[in-house]
Amino acid sequence: MSSAPTIESLSHLPIAQVLHAQKFVGPYLSQALQTKNLHLVTQTDSSLSPDYIFYFSDAPADIHRFLTSAPTSAKILVAYPLDVSLDEDKLLSTHVNLRLVTLPPHLYGPKLNLHKSKLLDQLLAAVRDDQPLRISGDGLTQIYPTFIADVIAGLTTAMFSAGTAGKHFVLINPQPISLLDFAYLLRSLAPGHQLIEFEESRRAFSESPPPSSLSLSENLFESQRQLHWQPQTDLAAGLQQTLTS
Repeated sequence: MSSAPTIESLSHLPIAQVLHAQKFVGPYLSQALQTKNLHLVTQTDSSLSPDYIFYFSDAPADIHRFLTSAPTSAKILVAYPLDVSLDEDKLLSTHVNLRLVTLPPHLYGPKLNLHKSKLLDQLLAAVRDDQPLRISGDGLTQIYPTFIADVIAGLTTAMFSAGTAGKHFVLINPQPISLLDFAYLLRSLAPGHQLIEFEESRRAFSESPPPSSLSLSENLFESQRQLHWQPQTDLAAGLQQTLTS
C-alpha cells in the first residue's frame, strides 16, 4: 500500500483552486481540501498562482482551452464524466504536471440532487417519495453505484500522491449491480413495502428507451490498482446514508 498522500509546495500555505465542480461534488471536495492546510479558492483569479488546480468539465473543447492557459508550475487535475470522449494520451502531453480522472456515471451519497433524470436518482427519489420502483427493460442492466466519499478520496489521492502526473485514473466502482437487484436492495432499506414495477414500453423514464449496460474493459480498472484506490463504502450502508440525508 502507498503511504498517505502529502502536499508538496515550497510556499507556506499552498493554494488549491477548484473550478466548475458540480454542486454535488464541489462541497465534498472543498471540505476534504480544508483539512489539508490549504488556501482554497473556487473562482478564477488572475492574481493568484495556484499550486493545485482541480478542473471539472464535460466539454472537450473547454478542457483543451483551459490547458492552453494553465500555469506550468501548478499541479493540474482534470475531471470529466465517463461519456466524454477524449484522447487521453494526447491530452496528457499538453502539460508537464497533468493527471486525468474519469468520474463515475452512477455517483451517489448524502445531499444528492434527486430531481435529475438519471436512473439511480429516479429510484432513490421513488423511495423517498414512497412511490413504486419502476424498472425499465428486463432489469438486468448493470450499474456501478460509487459513493461520493470514495470518489473524493480518489481525487485527492490522484492529485497529492507522488507519481500520478501523466496518468489517467478511472474512479468507478468495479463491482456492478443490476437495476433489479439495486431496486430490491432499496426496497429492503425503505421504511415501507414499495412495489417493484416493470415498464414494458418506453414510457418509463420520460419515454426513453430501456437503458443498456455500460461497456467497461478491464483496462479501465488497471489505473485503480496503480493509484491504490478502491471503494471503501458498502453499498447498503452508503444508500442508507443517502436516504436519511
